[in-house]
Amino acid sequence: MRITQGTILLVKDDEKGRVQIAKALDTAGFRVLQADGQDNARALLAAELPDLVIIDLGMPEFQGQALMHAIAEEKKWHTLSMLFIANKAISEGAGFSRFGNDGVLNREQLGDQAFLEEICLQATRATSLSSGDE
Repeated sequence: MRITQGTILLVKDDEKGRVQIAKALDTAGFRVLQADGQDNARALLAAELPDLVIIDLGMPEFQGQALMHAIAEEKKWHTLSMLFIANKAISEGAGFSRFGNDGVLNREQLGDQAFLEEICLQATRATSLSSGDE
C-alpha cells in the first residue's frame, strides 16, 4: 500500500501540461485529482476537499480567476490553500504577493524542471500545514 503525502486538486485546461504536472506530483507521493476547468473543479471540490488546489490562471474565459474567487467566497472552501500557475504577463499584472503557501508560479521564469520542482515543494508545504505537521 502506498502512503500519500496529501491530495492535490490540479485545475488546468491544457491536457499535456496538466498530465506533466500530475505525473511530477504523483511521483513525489501525492494523490492528484485533475480538472480541465472550473466546472469540473467545483464538482470535485463538492465531493472532496483537497489539501491544496493548483489553478492555472491562464485558462480561457477567466475560469482560473472565477474559481479562485469561488473558493474564497464559499464558506466550506475558503480555508483551502491555493497555488496559481500563470504566464509572466498574468503573474506580474495580478498583484499577488507570496505569503504562506499561496503564490504564483511562472514556468517561463523558472524553466520546466525548476517549475515542476517548485510545484512539488509548495505542495509538500501545503499538505504539511493542513495536516498540522509543522
